Amino acid sequence: MGKKLVLPALVCVWGLFVGAGFLALWSYGGTPGSGENAPEFWPKASNLVQKGGPTLVVFAHPLCPCTHATLTELENLLAVSGDRLETHVVFIAPVDADTSWQDSELWAQARGLKGVSCHADEGRYETTLFGARTSGTCLLYATDGRLLFRGGLTAARGESGASDGRRALARLALGLDSPVSATSSFGCPLFEPSAACQSACKQ
Repeated sequence: MGKKLVLPALVCVWGLFVGAGFLALWSYGGTPGSGENAPEFWPKASNLVQKGGPTLVVFAHPLCPCTHATLTELENLLAVSGDRLETHVVFIAPVDADTSWQDSELWAQARGLKGVSCHADEGRYETTLFGARTSGTCLLYATDGRLLFRGGLTAARGESGASDGRRALARLALGLDSPVSATSSFGCPLFEPSAACQSACKQ
C-alpha cells in the first residue's frame, strides 16, 4: 500500500471503531433492565407505610447517572398529581455501607422533591421484598393494596421527556383508567455491579 493510501485507510478504520462505539452506546441506552417481579398486593412485611391513599414507590441506585432523569420525571409527575400520591424513593444501601451512600447527588435531588419520603434500604430489604431489579423502577399501589402499575418513568436510559410510564402514572394518580399498566425500567442494576451502566449513562 502506497504512503498516500495509509492515512485515508487509518482514518476509515478509526471511523469504523468510533461508529461501532456510538452504535453500542445507543443500543445500550434503549435496552431495558432486568424484568421486575413486583407482588400483586402491597407486602405486609414492608416497613414502608401506606397512609390510606395510592402509594408510589421508586427504587434507585444512589450512584446511577440514569436515575437523574427518573427523578426529573418524578418531579414532573408530582406537579400534575399534587398531593394525591404518597411517594417513597428507596435507595439501596449494602449492609456495611457508611453514610457516604446518602451523600450522592441523587439523594440530594430526591430530598428536594416536595412530599417525597426518602429511605436508605439497608441490605436491600425493601428492594428484595418488592421484587425490584433496576434503578428507576416505579410501583404504584392502590388504596386497597392492589398493584396498579410497574415500570419506569423514562423511555430510555437517562432520557427525560414524555413517556408511556409517566402518562400512565399521571392518569392513575388522577383516578383515571390507563391502558398501560407496565413499562420497561431503564437504569443500573440494583443487585449486580453497575459500572457498565454508569459508564454508558455518562456518555
